[in-house]
Amino acid sequence: MSGQVFVDYEYNGTAEKDLNLVCCSTTVIEGDKVEEKDWWLHKDPIEQAALTEYLRSHKDKTFFSWSIEAEVRSMLSHGITRKEATQEFNFIDLYLEYRMLQNQNHDLQYGMQLIDGAVKRTYPYGEKGRANLAAASYKLLRLMVDTEHKTKMRDLIISAPDEFTGEERLAVTAYCRSDVKNLPLLRSAIARYYPKVIPKSQLKTLPVEAKIRGNYAARTAVMLSQGYPVNTEWLHNFSTNVPSVMETVIRDINSQFSEDTKPFRWNKSQQRFSLYEKIVKDWIKEKHGVDWEVTKSGDLSLALDAFTKKYHYAHEYPEGHLGAQMVRYFKLKQAMNGFNPNADKTIFHSLGSDGRIRPYFNTYGAQSSRTQPASTSFIFLKPAWQRSMVQPPRGRSIGDLDYSSEEFLLSALASRDRKMLAAYKSGDVYLAFGKMIGWIPADGTKKSYKYERDVCKSLVLGLSYLMSKYGLAHKLTDDTGKVWTEDQAQELVEQFDDTFSDFAEWRKNLIELYTIDGHVRLPCGWYMFGDNDNFRSVGNVPIQGLGASIMRKAVCLAQDAGLDVIFTLHDAIYIEYDAGNYSALDTLKRCMEEAFTFYFEGEMKEAAKMIRVDPNAWGEEFPDAELYQDEKGRWDIKTNTFTTPGGMEVPCSRVFIDGRAVNEYVKFNQYMTSSLGEELLA
Repeated sequence: MSGQVFVDYEYNGTAEKDLNLVCCSTTVIEGDKVEEKDWWLHKDPIEQAALTEYLRSHKDKTFFSWSIEAEVRSMLSHGITRKEATQEFNFIDLYLEYRMLQNQNHDLQYGMQLIDGAVKRTYPYGEKGRANLAAASYKLLRLMVDTEHKTKMRDLIISAPDEFTGEERLAVTAYCRSDVKNLPLLRSAIARYYPKVIPKSQLKTLPVEAKIRGNYAARTAVMLSQGYPVNTEWLHNFSTNVPSVMETVIRDINSQFSEDTKPFRWNKSQQRFSLYEKIVKDWIKEKHGVDWEVTKSGDLSLALDAFTKKYHYAHEYPEGHLGAQMVRYFKLKQAMNGFNPNADKTIFHSLGSDGRIRPYFNTYGAQSSRTQPASTSFIFLKPAWQRSMVQPPRGRSIGDLDYSSEEFLLSALASRDRKMLAAYKSGDVYLAFGKMIGWIPADGTKKSYKYERDVCKSLVLGLSYLMSKYGLAHKLTDDTGKVWTEDQAQELVEQFDDTFSDFAEWRKNLIELYTIDGHVRLPCGWYMFGDNDNFRSVGNVPIQGLGASIMRKAVCLAQDAGLDVIFTLHDAIYIEYDAGNYSALDTLKRCMEEAFTFYFEGEMKEAAKMIRVDPNAWGEEFPDAELYQDEKGRWDIKTNTFTTPGGMEVPCSRVFIDGRAVNEYVKFNQYMTSSLGEELLA
């Protein structure tokens, strides 16, 4: 290593493309030589330009920080280019390294911790230790950080004063320097901790893998700087109309039930509807008896989590099914919190003056290393019909490509299960599975055997998450409208395992190896350690984590190819491109295909090339989608298509309407396009 650079910035204005920089502290270490510099950047373009050149002069060194994502956004704001940040600098994010070391590692998750400024002992399955700089400094170094002072300084910086007094400038600079001061110590402490949990044979690849993680944090900073565009008029209209939206849903739910079983009652004193808990609890007792989550006081829980453990609805909710309608109501109520302009954390806190939202992506947020953004400011984690508010500016379009049945193919590749590979190659894994178990004849089609295929789809998707016979029985009942017993569900589980026996054996061995090795290691070098006693959770990590590793590789390739990646969602990448530049989607397709094969070798690398992607695009250049009602009165959508230079046929529309939530879109579109508020209910 030619040297180390430790860096920390203070800034505000996180909703904007360029941060409002306040100051920066750097420590450069080369052998025995240590150089410390503090930079006051507030409204000083000359000092910012000097810092830019200073950092460029140290590009041959490794940069360390606590949250590279934040520091690279700062670097981009004072002149470091996107290409430099993603391809020329080397970063190691001490925050991500500590987060990984905490991942299902009780030694770091529990014990003596610094939490909210106080030292306390935590215990397994209770409150976990934090992953902020102060908490890590205490846990690894036993250094006490004055969190009250940190909060005071942070509040001052975030308040964004037009000018700082001389005293404030000294205090903020000292605060910034104090953070950098501990970074070399933390780097050494983390380096010393690695051998405690990582096998000696795997330690030699850690420096490269840590830089891969740091580099992706830098790439996330580029995505954040870009932001994703919204129709701000629609967004503000919708915020104004939130009470009307909730009342519309409540009225719709009530209309599905008889007078004495309506789950909502009008509260005269408060002049609004409220949940009639007795009706809901009586229904739970009748349907589930004692098999239901309870509160600390022993009462039946009416929390969203309690319902989603039994009912897995996401976009469509069967009418007349109280459990489904409660999931619908509580999910919408939760999603609406982010649109309340008077709340502490709303989507408007991430909305820049350029009409673009810059959310917290929470890179490597899940134990499987998946990105796990907060739904508060990420519209694509809210109800699907709200996604139509995401609209590109004039002259630009948004396109996305989604890996098709990705986890099924990854399961086949990882386990080398040839029947699973054949099912994927057929083009319809659910139909193929139905034929393999004799439910569907060899010449059966998706249309002629819809019910059987739907059952196979529920089974395959459920078992992808290691669903038990109990959960599967509920899922099959919910998805098909026919009651399935646990014994019937178990028979299907056994048929699945018998059909895809290589995968079933691989999954079984995976759990055993986790118990023996004390960790799961993903191909990208991310670890989950051995203190996870939930075998379903453990079983999900290798495939979900492999998918996350592939997604990150695809983002790297796409950005290096010059594409503007605005965000990822599960198995999809979203880009913004100049209207009419359809070759951008071909480029993204090539990047995603290359990334999908990256972690495989030999025969399986060839098999991985069969991966399919599902495209979509929207923007002002395209005509409106056609909305129509089917024979049952349900709304559906018909979109136009265009063909890319590479021959890919892409569905397109002026405004994005999620095909899984067309009915909801028709119902609620007026609340986005109009600001009439309560008048809409008249």
